[in-house]
Amino acid sequence: VHYAELMSDVDKAVNYIVDHGNDWNINTNRMAIGGISAGAHMALLYGYQYDKGNHISSIISMAGPSDIADVTILNASVINKLIGGVEKMVGTTYTAGQTLNQKFANASPINFVKNVPTLIIHGTADVIVPYAQAELLSDRLKQKSYTHDLMTIPNANHDLGLGNSATAEQIADR
Repeated sequence: VHYAELMSDVDKAVNYIVDHGNDWNINTNRMAIGGISAGAHMALLYGYQYDKGNHISSIISMAGPSDIADVTILNASVINKLIGGVEKMVGTTYTAGQTLNQKFANASPINFVKNVPTLIIHGTADVIVPYAQAELLSDRLKQKSYTHDLMTIPNANHDLGLGNSATAEQIADR
């Protein structure tokens, strides 16, 4: 599935919540969006690029890729046999050593950052989405003086160490 279709689905869900907020007695003026891994990528891309109604007031990215045009993440996707999904999502193919198609940059939340408070949670030993992805996003947000926080989980892999109750509690508290 191409990311534009995914963003359309997320937009429909957000607008459905906004349209029914009064019925459910919830405040739709302060909505957070978040996800883990590919879900974090979707949350970031939607919150920065596709939230035309400005409904999203904060984003939580847990082990999410932020720069799909970074060959480090693409090479990790090849090694982990995830490149096919990435290529379908982006709509083009990746060949190591070849010039990247602009579609990779277009699918990268890092290229559309806006001042939506963002919590980035990432493990330093992540082999699926390298920790450098979190650092790249944090650096870009810092350059723009946008509100964000990077929570580093030392030695945690892509699962963020959530199997450890102390780590899970730290993440929940943050």
